[in-house]
Amino acid sequence: MADDLGKLYRGLEGAVNEKTHKLQHANQSLQVLYQSSQELTATRISHENFRAILSYIHSVEGITAVELQVTEVEGSPWVASEGKFNGNSERIKPLQLDGEVLGELRYQIGLPCPDEKLIDNFVQILSRAVYYNKTQRQTEQLILMEERATIARELHDSLAQSLSYLKIQVTLLNRSLNKEIDTLEGSRSQGVLDDIREGLDNAYIQLRELLTTFRLSIKEGTFGEALTEMLNQLDGQTSATIKLDNQMSSLELGANEQVHILQLIREAVLNAIKHAKASFIQVSCIEEDNAVVTVKISDDGVGFDQTIEKLDHYGMSIMKERATRLNAEFSITSAENQGCEVQFTFQRTKEPLSERM
Repeated sequence: MADDLGKLYRGLEGAVNEKTHKLQHANQSLQVLYQSSQELTATRISHENFRAILSYIHSVEGITAVELQVTEVEGSPWVASEGKFNGNSERIKPLQLDGEVLGELRYQIGLPCPDEKLIDNFVQILSRAVYYNKTQRQTEQLILMEERATIARELHDSLAQSLSYLKIQVTLLNRSLNKEIDTLEGSRSQGVLDDIREGLDNAYIQLRELLTTFRLSIKEGTFGEALTEMLNQLDGQTSATIKLDNQMSSLELGANEQVHILQLIREAVLNAIKHAKASFIQVSCIEEDNAVVTVKISDDGVGFDQTIEKLDHYGMSIMKERATRLNAEFSITSAENQGCEVQFTFQRTKEPLSERM
């Protein structure tokens, strides 16, 4: 009887331990799911939230490695991972919401095997996080574009019309002055008038460029799509071949950062179209592992001697100013009959640029 009671006791003890382990596992799963869901309550979902969710998934018993890949229509996917994959027992689950494929979750399992329902819950959380991140970026873009369009309308209705009026008045004054007797005083007046006309023409050109810049829109959902659309529009203005190599992900790009990069690329490509007489224009956007972004715009055109040419003639001063707003290092490399390369490099920041301006 004592032996039977001992076996019964050991059996009950084993069952209690098993139940306790299951309860602890369930409690851990609920805690991890809760922590992951909390990441969705952030004011702005960023890559840090995604990395936090991945760390929670990796902490689940039975998961030895996990990788998140967020796909983009144009550009390279954004990838983050926890743990090391060895090629064994790997599984992939797609991230999708409302029928839209957003990426995939790749994970490696060990013993004891994780609960598949728990993994499915993580997939749903990640899908919502990616979807919300995309929606937030589109909302920021719309707000920024509306603000810039308003400024463009104000400039057009006020300053542009004033400059146009002054140009007309200067033209009338020039006609009146030509009718006067050719005297020394008349010659001085003509020189002053020529200076005024040149200043007005330059101001008007700069204003037109500014209006074009403010009217630059981002209608597409990602930076890659907006960049492709912009280059397609410029491609119709030249016989040169424009090639794009975009290896950047827009997941971490703020709306202001996107606009500044697009403007810099647009102005560099326009310079190549107008001045370089190029047959080939290459645009490259590369992001390294340490979040350093390098953008190059090169052409095979006539180039110019940097020791002689005034760079301001090519609008480089404006480009340098835009690069400064990105805290970017800006450089131009060119020589006669050797083409031209415009490059700017900057360190991606954790917070959106809009929060720093």
